[in-house]
Amino acid sequence: MKNQKAILAAVFTMVFSLGAVPLRADVLFDDGGVHNVGWQINGNVIIKNDAFFNNPTIVNFIQGGRLYSYDKCYIYGSSLLNVDGGSLNDTNNIAIAYDSGQIIINDGQMNEIQFYDNSRVTVNGGVINSAYSYNSSQIVVNNGIIKGNIICYEDAQGFIFGGTLNGAPIARGNGQVNISGGTFGGTLYMGDSGGDVDAAVMEFVGTDFAINGTPVGYGEFTNGGTGEIHGTLTGTLANGDLIDNGFWIYDNSKLVLTPEPASLVLLSLGGLAMIGRGRNKLATRRT
Repeated sequence: MKNQKAILAAVFTMVFSLGAVPLRADVLFDDGGVHNVGWQINGNVIIKNDAFFNNPTIVNFIQGGRLYSYDKCYIYGSSLLNVDGGSLNDTNNIAIAYDSGQIIINDGQMNEIQFYDNSRVTVNGGVINSAYSYNSSQIVVNNGIIKGNIICYEDAQGFIFGGTLNGAPIARGNGQVNISGGTFGGTLYMGDSGGDVDAAVMEFVGTDFAINGTPVGYGEFTNGGTGEIHGTLTGTLANGDLIDNGFWIYDNSKLVLTPEPASLVLLSLGGLAMIGRGRNKLATRRT
């Protein structure tokens, strides 16, 4: 009798548990319209241009919108995933953009972003665990928190104007990263210690730069043909954020320091003043 009760209890528990699991089905958005998702989707999300007129489809993950564990979101063509309060931050959630697909994060949480080809990601807010840019894709960070790294591979480009990276930007292959704001918690990498030869570029826009405590001018800094070189970069970025991070330069990669626009104007005015003084001296000599 006790065994029968135990079996019935186990069956009841199993049936109840199975009933609580939502049915899994992939969801396709491909009509060229605008869709607001404010509920949990248990399946992959696929966002594509409509097949007749190639109009982009827009999917907004708003408050309450989320993906179930392990599911992914794929964006193709010129369609758009807009995260504005929703969550794609469950276990192994990944948003992946191909072709000219776009992802915009204004608010909410995301686990991982991958983007390829000519796709574009814009981060205006929210929290992201990590971002990986490939081929000729582009990421623009204006604000928000990225818990890990931003990595630009191959010919990918990154533009960082602000925000907080608990990790750091990394450029590999021919990747390029331009930084004029933001705070970084990790080491900056230009290139890689692996077998491939990198020609990555990481450019910092600001003032008062120093390497290993020694003030330096603007220009390019390389490893000097040694294969790799390590140092610490300090300075003030164009938006006023301070940088104080270690860095590595590998292979043919380089670190570039560029004056902010205001400093560039002052440098130009200084140059004009020097030219003016030179002309005055020349005129004095002629008289």
